Amino acid sequence: MASKDYDELLQQIEDIQDENSIKDYHAFVYWFIETLFGYDKAKILNSICDGCHDKGVDAVLIDHIERHVCIIQSKFERAGSQVQLSEADIKQFAAVKNYFQHRKALDSAIVKANQLSSRLLNEAFEAIRRKGYSLELVFITTHRKAPQIDGLIRETLKFKPGEFSLYDYTRIIQLFQDRRRDFTPPLGPYHLPYKDSDKYIIRTPQSKAWVLTVAADEIRALVTKHGDKLFRKNVRNFLGSNRCNKAIQLTLANNPENFWYYNNGISILCDEANLDVENKYIRMVNPQIVNGCQTVKSIQLFKGELNADVLVRVIESRSHEFINAITLYQNSSNPVRNRDFKSNDPVQVRLKQEFRRRGYYYEIKRGEEFKKTIKQFPAAKKEYQNGELNNEKVAKVLAAVRINPETAVSKGSEAFFDELYDDIFPHNISTSDCLTPFLLHRAFIRETYIGAEKRFHKFDKPYVFKNPASFHVLSIMYKALRRGLPAGWEKSFIAFCEGSTDREYNVFWKKLAKIISDYFEICYDAWKKSGVVDYNTYLQSRKSSSDIASKYKTELASMEKTLLNLFQDRILVRASYKASR
Repeated sequence: MASKDYDELLQQIEDIQDENSIKDYHAFVYWFIETLFGYDKAKILNSICDGCHDKGVDAVLIDHIERHVCIIQSKFERAGSQVQLSEADIKQFAAVKNYFQHRKALDSAIVKANQLSSRLLNEAFEAIRRKGYSLELVFITTHRKAPQIDGLIRETLKFKPGEFSLYDYTRIIQLFQDRRRDFTPPLGPYHLPYKDSDKYIIRTPQSKAWVLTVAADEIRALVTKHGDKLFRKNVRNFLGSNRCNKAIQLTLANNPENFWYYNNGISILCDEANLDVENKYIRMVNPQIVNGCQTVKSIQLFKGELNADVLVRVIESRSHEFINAITLYQNSSNPVRNRDFKSNDPVQVRLKQEFRRRGYYYEIKRGEEFKKTIKQFPAAKKEYQNGELNNEKVAKVLAAVRINPETAVSKGSEAFFDELYDDIFPHNISTSDCLTPFLLHRAFIRETYIGAEKRFHKFDKPYVFKNPASFHVLSIMYKALRRGLPAGWEKSFIAFCEGSTDREYNVFWKKLAKIISDYFEICYDAWKKSGVVDYNTYLQSRKSSSDIASKYKTELASMEKTLLNLFQDRILVRASYKASR
């Protein structure tokens, strides 16, 4: 039975089909190449062999860097998983391997092919036969896999690992889910040497796993090759020179013979794994370190000679639920937070991508802070000209306007990214939904007490009261603006914050600051009259919102009118004027 994910996949395929005026099965191939390899539009379209479908080839990819040729054949039907893949389809495609045995076989295969197909297959032949490129056949289908297919490919047809790959319905859906979580394009195969005397294999009903002893310098080679791409499925990146990571480096330097015993080891998740006993390495397809990032990066950064061994678990699985479980139970030295678990959530990944297009750096994972990123890649500062956003801070202002201000005051990140997550970050939340309250709070409300010289009543430091009260002010203002302004005001407000002149901004800010100060006065007055000694306790209770709404109706109504007139005059009129020019 097809899933909701499959329906979304079909919609993406239809969009590709309409945009490029190609057949549905070619749109399926296009989606696959874009997702798995990350190629651009021109390269994908130039690799699709329209016209030679009857010869069992839909696309030819030639990678001159990796010295690899990939031949793709598709079997596409909209009714996903309803049909079982037949052995005949696999056998027919397997025969394509014979095209590259000698020139006569290829000439016979392409006799009726169009110019593009002939050129690509001839280039592939030259690369394989004359330059020694490797060949991989990739069969992609929306059919479900028959139980005997793996045996057919490996035992009957004698394909070795890396020579024939099958993406059936289940694996296509997994690839779709990986794309939504920004785990694509995947990493290719990697051969990780291990120490033969210490190997053993664990088999479980859910996944196949190997526990191996690997030299630390081999771990360094792995991370040097793939860099931070190895940690995309991890819930966080390297946390820097903290206490735990300093201890790892000290053990590497002073007690390397015991490193295997002292360290928790590394867990590597991969799509496929095969142990080559003869050559003493494990072949991993798309390796991802889901636990042990701190260990791996500490090994990479170690300046001395590496004489230690590392405990390595290699697990063959594609289940996101299983990934989360592994991370939960294996992280102990650097505790995992609820926010970490949401770092690969599709909503957070989508927002990160959309904010990037708007010029914002949206931080969703520890170890990927903006300052660290621009220090490593200085050119990135131009790409993120609007600066950084932290999803913890965004969550707090969203809690104030989507739930209530007392929740924003009393709760923190652990709750925002756990039981309150779906209320704060629903699946259809947009960047405008996030930016509007965030900018209103950060750029205007907080500015009334950041660096303030005057005391706020009896507080020596105004922020001790104004900081928690600011979420009540935000909630009141945001509700008033949503209630009184026409649809689309949020985009106009964001455009003003991002593109107004200094004069426009200062005129607006001076008028708005007076209104915001009046809102703070109401919050202060409500607290003083409540009889509650601790302002924080009061502002964390539902009584605060109830008091403000019921006891200050007249004042709030007057302030709301002033607020709406200001936004109408300074924000919406400006937006209309700019749109008309």
